Amino acid sequence: MAGIGFRLDRIMRSGRLGAASAAFGYGVVLAAGQWLIAVIGIAAISIVAAGRLDRALIVDFRILVVFTVMLAMIATAPVVLSATRVMSDALFDRAPRKLPGLLAATLMTATIPALALGGLVFFGILRLDIRLGAGALLVLSLFAQLWVVAGLAGALQQVGWVMAAYVLGGIASVIGAVWAGFGAMLDFG
Repeated sequence: MAGIGFRLDRIMRSGRLGAASAAFGYGVVLAAGQWLIAVIGIAAISIVAAGRLDRALIVDFRILVVFTVMLAMIATAPVVLSATRVMSDALFDRAPRKLPGLLAATLMTATIPALALGGLVFFGILRLDIRLGAGALLVLSLFAQLWVVAGLAGALQQVGWVMAAYVLGGIASVIGAVWAGFGAMLDFG
């Protein structure tokens, strides 16, 4: 994430009490935020589902979420890295008018390969049921788009927005999974 390192260095050198800890915390969340949110979300859903669903179903769900986050990262990384560089160049050239178009193009070009890879894995390799596979593809597209927004927000040095995107996305994912995914099975819906 272009520019974030400079921002973290500035936080560390500010001389404030706890600045190094804050910079370290930001760095951890920026580097592994989606994984952290996925793990916390899986734990929350597992706690809600425990005793209500078969343990094997909960384990399958956990594995599917890990696959989804991993596939989103693999499919979007080349696009996000390239787009972050282009955005950084546009910011350096003081051409912010290019940013909305860049964001839209990056969202599309990152989501399409993520869905193609997800379709191959979910339906071709894992042979998921059409409903489960479609749900997994939806979640995959959301994670892919979150990677894009987080990466480009990082280029803008918007650390707070990146962290907020991770947290809000994680909360929305847990609520959505409980309400829509597990809702019918758990009588929550």
